[in-house]
Order: sequence, then C-alpha cells, then structure tokens
Amino acid sequence: MTTGQLSLLLNTLGIQCVPIDIIRLGDSPVHAKALTTKVEPVTLADLSNSTNELDPLSFWTHAGWSKKNIIEGFANAPIPGFIIPEPVVPKRPPPSTNSNGGLVSIS
Repeated sequence: MTTGQLSLLLNTLGIQCVPIDIIRLGDSPVHAKALTTKVEPVTLADLSNSTNELDPLSFWTHAGWSKKNIIEGFANAPIPGFIIPEPVVPKRPPPSTNSNGGLVSIS
C-alpha cells in the first residue's frame, strides 16, 4: 500500500481501520530514516498527512509509533514496537482564569 492510497482512505474517505503489516514496515530502513528526519507539526493538517512519501507508517509519526526493539521473550529476533509517550501533568491554572462558578462581576 502506498502513502497516496493511505491518504485517500484515511483523509478523503474517512476510513478508520486499514490493515497493514506494521512489523515489516517498521523494520524497513525507510521508516528508520523517517523517524530521524521528522519535524514538529505546524498545522493540524500536518498531523493527518505522511511525513515521508516512501513510508506508509509515517502517517503515525506524531502518534507514538516508533522503532523500539522489544527483546524480552524473543530469541535473537528484536521486533519494532509501540512506545507509549510519557504522561504530561497539566500545570495549575492561574487565578485570573477563575470565573467564581459563573458569578462573574465586572468592575
């Protein structure tokens, strides 16, 4: 499956599930290069498009799929896996954003 076909299915037709071989594609040198050359998304459209035209997995570059060798339980056969991003704890909001439960007074 090409990135053009995936773009048609995901972005144009709105299909949410496309079966692809993530093990084989995740182990390809093209995918490793796509991960090392990724840039931060600028617009919302950047999150839904591929970052590398030769790598179908590059649609999910910003979604946490990344090359991580999982060695436990496999005999000399590390496979790529899913990296769960570290959770981000939101900061305490400033007191100026308090609306007093909707009882806002304008002075």
